[in-house]
Amino acid sequence: MEFTQKSSKHHKLPFFAGACTSLYVTWMISTISGIFFGSLIPPEWSFDFAVPLTFLALLVPNIVDRPSALAAVVAAIVAILTVSLPYNMGLMIGAFSGIFTGYFVSKRKGACHE
Repeated sequence: MEFTQKSSKHHKLPFFAGACTSLYVTWMISTISGIFFGSLIPPEWSFDFAVPLTFLALLVPNIVDRPSALAAVVAAIVAILTVSLPYNMGLMIGAFSGIFTGYFVSKRKGACHE
């Protein structure tokens, strides 16, 4: 939110550097923890939910208007309907369906306001 509200490059650079630094440190701590403690997790525990949770974590903060909400709904419906496809392709097809929906709805919305 802060990054998009300030228009000056002078204000954006420290914000971007701070965000990148905190993400990098978190990534490194998580990676090192996984290296040392990953073998303690029993193989019976399934981590199939990690990919959809990653997409949700990226998606939810970006639902800010009607095109993005419609894109999220279409992506979810398509992903659920195609969940039986191999290699988790249903998730990717759902994601691309949402992207295309958001794009075309945004274009149509823009055409109506011109």
